[in-house]
Amino acid sequence: MGELAGAGRPQLLLVDDDEAVRDILAALAEYLGFEALVARNGREALTLTVRHQHQLRAAVIDDHMPGWSGIETCQHIRRALPGLPIALTSGYVGGIERLESGAQLLLEKPFGLRTLAEALRRLGVTADSAAA
Repeated sequence: MGELAGAGRPQLLLVDDDEAVRDILAALAEYLGFEALVARNGREALTLTVRHQHQLRAAVIDDHMPGWSGIETCQHIRRALPGLPIALTSGYVGGIERLESGAQLLLEKPFGLRTLAEALRRLGVTADSAAA
């Protein structure tokens, strides 16, 4: 599991099976003032969610991953931490079932810094929202 140190900053969980995408998302999250917690699959994401539940502000989860899909990952995280804001990402956005998974927002890949910042704002999450 790849965790990046961030000394007290609000945390953002980033889940994607593609290492290059994880690295880009982590860099974007860090730029926005978050500590990036990265997971390559749903099981790692759930472990990080439980471990960091008090500092975690939101999750950005890829829909298409081996093992648990993004939808399944959302459902597991939703059971562990019901109030966590979740955005689901995919190159194939369009199905309502994704919102039924517990994700509040769908992001179509590829996306950049402005789109991620706007999505987090729409979820009510900023790096300034450090109080749990």
